[in-house]
Parts: sequence; structure tokens; C-alpha cells
Amino acid sequence: MTIAKGEASQDIARRLEQARIIDNAQSFLTYLDTHHLTRALRPGTYIVTSDMSYEQIAQNITK
Repeated sequence: MTIAKGEASQDIARRLEQARIIDNAQSFLTYLDTHHLTRALRPGTYIVTSDMSYEQIAQNITK
């Protein structure tokens, strides 16, 4: 997955859901918000898979 500079967390979550990596975009957004990670998403190319937890995905895309 590639995250573009300035891409909104809602768009990222929607793409993850469409790619069937996560089950629910809104649940993932809630996770990001709860853990204060919504603004920590970093542009770049990442490997994320459907067997990863929300925590694992978030750790990957916020580095």
C-alpha cells in the first residue's frame, strides 16, 4: 500500500477496506483516533496484509 503525502486517514482506511485488508474502515479510523495516530500517518509504501491486527497496521504506517 502506498500513502501519498497529504492523504486523509479516511481515504487510507477506505482503501484498506476495499482491498479487504481490514473489515471495517470506520472501526480502523476509531482505532487510530483512540490511539492518537490519525495525524501520525506517514507517506510511503508499506506492506500490509489481512492477517495483521489494527495495531500492527497502524505501527507499520505511522513509522
